Amino acid sequence: MANGTGFIEVEPGVEIHVQDWGEGRPIVFVHGWPFNLRMFDAQSMELPAREIRVVALDLRGFGLSTKTWEGLDYDTWASDVGRVISILGLNDVTLAGSSMGGAIAAHYVATSRDPRVAKLALLAAALPSLKAGPDLPDGVPLNTIQGIIDGEHGDIAKAKSAFVESYFSTDVSPELRRWYGDMGLQAPPRSTVRGFEEIRDRDLGDELRSIEVPTRIFHGVNDRIVPFALGQLQSKLIKGAKLVRFETGGHGLCYEERDRLNDELEKFVNEGPEPVERTLMRAHV
Repeated sequence: MANGTGFIEVEPGVEIHVQDWGEGRPIVFVHGWPFNLRMFDAQSMELPAREIRVVALDLRGFGLSTKTWEGLDYDTWASDVGRVISILGLNDVTLAGSSMGGAIAAHYVATSRDPRVAKLALLAAALPSLKAGPDLPDGVPLNTIQGIIDGEHGDIAKAKSAFVESYFSTDVSPELRRWYGDMGLQAPPRSTVRGFEEIRDRDLGDELRSIEVPTRIFHGVNDRIVPFALGQLQSKLIKGAKLVRFETGGHGLCYEERDRLNDELEKFVNEGPEPVERTLMRAHV
């Protein structure tokens, strides 16, 4: 796929919608529930101007990607991410995931040990789990999570609108809230239900302890979807991880905190020496 937008076939009959803009060290964005790659518009517009290659994708079942009945789980989504990275020939990747996408990104890093992924960025990630329990007292009550899932079996437009109300902590425009709700409606209920069931049921605590790549955690103190305390826990579970605290934005920090987030992501992507291949390639240009 040439630099632009298009589709990558990850298995027969399953195409993943990908947006690939810019040149430089690559960052691959994995979106959160129930949205698609457009939630990263503020990053996709700005970071290429800073010599960062920005790749964003729609998970299968979401956005413009193929809507399958099966394969709507962390394992398959992570595998799809790996196929996109491989087919695009990316190296020295910063893998960045928001909310559910953060769980998928962490799952991929922990289970694949892919040497092409050099860093992990977690943006308001739903990790290690979301459901409150004896081992996760700062999680979200099960009845709240189940209410979101139940809403996907009924008035989905109302359910998305309610979710978006909690998504932002700042005074964004009604038009932006409506746009995010419409974005979520691109995913059919089968995809959104399965997505939140994974958020409800999967506990990746042991996987987080096994992650060895440099990890940066970006989380807002006013997050009403994934409590800030979970970001703090992630920084304890992942060896050497650093937590970047955002004082204003909520779960929608990719938009609400876009200027500072872009600055922080730029710094993180560019930390460390360039791979030898890229340094030699630029020397020959």
